[in-house]
Amino acid sequence: MFRYLPRKKVTDLIGWVSNLGNERFQRRLIDWFIRKYNVNTEEMLYPVGHYKKLYHFFIRELKPSARPIDSKTIVAPVDGIMTECGSITDKRFECKGELLSARDLIAFDEFFGDTENWYFTVHYLSPRDYHWIHSPVDGEIYRMERMRGDLYPVFNEMIHKKKDILCINERYNVFIRNDKLRICVSMVAAMGVGNIIASDKILKHNETDGPVDLNIDPIKISKGEKLAYFALGSTVVLIFSNYEPDRRLKGEYLKLGTGITGI
Repeated sequence: MFRYLPRKKVTDLIGWVSNLGNERFQRRLIDWFIRKYNVNTEEMLYPVGHYKKLYHFFIRELKPSARPIDSKTIVAPVDGIMTECGSITDKRFECKGELLSARDLIAFDEFFGDTENWYFTVHYLSPRDYHWIHSPVDGEIYRMERMRGDLYPVFNEMIHKKKDILCINERYNVFIRNDKLRICVSMVAAMGVGNIIASDKILKHNETDGPVDLNIDPIKISKGEKLAYFALGSTVVLIFSNYEPDRRLKGEYLKLGTGITGI
């Protein structure tokens, strides 16, 4: 069914509805959304009445104490289920029983260099989740790229049917390095999430499509610091070197800041 839907138009419609100026309509829409998805309003930074539009409620912020950041080298960048994790072999990783190309996902061969030990995790956000994406490591952003593509939905059943969604949907790739590893945070858009909005800190460096090379003047970033947000819910893929993910976490719901590596 989704193959034949006008996915971009559906996405634009969702965005239009969530931004309508009718305050009474938006109040009812927000209340419906909270009930429908059982949103935890106790951890929000502001009370429900603060939000005048569903769009603003989507990107709500949390109380500073709601998401402590673990001391592990790499932490979960979002709230959501870690649906997949494991090793990358020949620049390929397994998702739902299908081998996908890490090269196609990030479109930057120089990222891999001579390092042989590469790993990945896949994090799925549902509509109820907190929608900001945060840095999973301390380091510096040395490259970013917006990549236009399709807008297939990314829920489990859809990925089972169309395995290459992560590599053909629109995405925003942020490359971070430190003295221990390199990591790509690949934020994958989906139907209903037609745009990924960068945080104020990095937006001024990447306002258009295409790659942005920051090697000469990289952006310092701290673990847990904001990178961008999804307007509804989608998927984040981490591709990283040297540190193996804790495979026991596969299928678990992880909160932002949860350690995902052994050390």
